[in-house]
Amino acid sequence: MAELLDLFPEEMNWQPYEKKFESVKKSTLEQFECTRSALAEEDEKAARKMIKRYDKISKTCDGLLAELIEAQADETNIEKRFLALVLIMRYLKRVNAHLKNIATSVVNPFHEIGFRPGAF
Repeated sequence: MAELLDLFPEEMNWQPYEKKFESVKKSTLEQFECTRSALAEEDEKAARKMIKRYDKISKTCDGLLAELIEAQADETNIEKRFLALVLIMRYLKRVNAHLKNIATSVVNPFHEIGFRPGAF
């Protein structure tokens, strides 16, 4: 993401989408802390909460992408600033998906995958 933003000499102006972007960015930073804490403490409840939060973040990213594409539908070329925002939102969604996968390892540890208590 940093490399992408380095390609633009000016500061990004993503109005009218700035608030949604900031919300996803803030949520992503919170997800890092929540995931770290859940993993370190093997806190299943915190991990499940984090996994549920992923769904909201994912839907917000998808909604913003749909808005951007719809808004630019009649344009021959998408503005560079919005192209950057599309990519950043996809990156943030992907980062959150990785964090969700980490949290899933707390809820369903690798050594228990496929294990059914009492089956043996």
